[in-house]
Amino acid sequence: MHNNDIDIIYIDAIAELPDNLFSEIGRVIVWYAYLEGHLSQIIQIILDIDEAESRIATREPRATDRMEIIESLLNYKKIKTSVNFKSLLKSLDDIQKKRNLLAHNCWVTHPETKEIVLGVFRGKRSDNSKIDRRIIPETITFGISECKKLSNDIDKINESISVLKKDIFHALPSLQKKYEQRFPHQFQNQDYIPLRHTNPLQSSEE
Repeated sequence: MHNNDIDIIYIDAIAELPDNLFSEIGRVIVWYAYLEGHLSQIIQIILDIDEAESRIATREPRATDRMEIIESLLNYKKIKTSVNFKSLLKSLDDIQKKRNLLAHNCWVTHPETKEIVLGVFRGKRSDNSKIDRRIIPETITFGISECKKLSNDIDKINESISVLKKDIFHALPSLQKKYEQRFPHQFQNQDYIPLRHTNPLQSSEE
């Protein structure tokens, strides 16, 4: 026994996962990175600066911070949009937390069920015990279906961000041609084509 009669639980991380789970985790990471880049690009467009200036000025804030920067800039420049920022920020905060769980924790074999689960070693446990996860890690089921749902949620936010970009160009038409030349692959279609349609989520057995 250790301090306060709490047993420290030792859980060995594993590096080998089923191929279909590897694939869905990778999709979440890649699509979320695309989302972050999308947000940074909008900041760049509103400020009308180049990529290097944008990276220097904003560094690499969290996705929710980037969205708040965009909202402040739009308010400052009196640019109206049909996007509901309050709802979008809430959704973005949710997927940001879930993506971070995947990106910053380890996969483990559950000591009792022997299932492959996500081992979370940071923050407070969700069982209201007030015990630090560094002392007693918490395991979370985050399988293929959870990853697919998260990918879809990320893509839906990308869709809303695309609407936001169109509203900005409507308010600042002089910038559209400039950015069409700079990012031609993103302006091939007038409307956003969801990633889940261009890259269909293949059905995988759990």
